[in-house]
Amino acid sequence: MYLPGRPLAPAVHSCDLEAAERVFGLLMGNDVAPREEFISRSAAGLDRSRLDI
Repeated sequence: MYLPGRPLAPAVHSCDLEAAERVFGLLMGNDVAPREEFISRSAAGLDRSRLDI
């Protein structure tokens, strides 16, 4: 939602880039086992009421 006087995008820092690269590599990599573990572990903390399904 646009709020006058506030930036449209949050500030991005190098630590954000490093974390994004790790997650992208995990989700798009060829090794399936770590991807399944990440998805299973992340799903446990998911607020299902926020899903648009």
